[in-house]
Amino acid sequence: MGLFDKFKKNKTSINSEKKEGLPQNTTNKHETIYKINFKVSERITDQEKIEEIVKIMAAEDPFHRFYKGQKEADFSYISGKIYEYEEITTMNTVLIPKEESLQLIIENHFVGLLPDKISQSIHPYLDKNLLTMYVYVIGGNYKKYDQETGQVLMGSDPYDLEIHLQFD
Repeated sequence: MGLFDKFKKNKTSINSEKKEGLPQNTTNKHETIYKINFKVSERITDQEKIEEIVKIMAAEDPFHRFYKGQKEADFSYISGKIYEYEEITTMNTVLIPKEESLQLIIENHFVGLLPDKISQSIHPYLDKNLLTMYVYVIGGNYKKYDQETGQVLMGSDPYDLEIHLQFD
């Protein structure tokens, strides 16, 4: 008899054991109470500041799957633009209450104040609910396949950051 056989014999079903002090018919279900997506460019127009944050995010990305990990030969099968930092995200974000608004910090850089409408809708949840916030890079350098020439073309759009914010 091996070591794992011994554990198999002594295994009891977790579902069959009654947990004392806990209600029996509860589920561990998370409900999203509030969520919103918005772009940093709605608050600041300083493209240099946005690019600085993007560079920090790209440098700290552990995967370095730029252009979705596609090689030049792969672009002939893809229609549309594939951005260099399309899959880069960060959770290094902070909301700091300031008077009636909230300051947004991304990668230790002050980005600006959230719009009043968003700040007011968030305030009731700040101390009571779990906040999840992601920042995604959008725009920037891209590659796309040109059907007419059969070549991969490169271009660039302005960088932006999209914020996904939700309370559970």
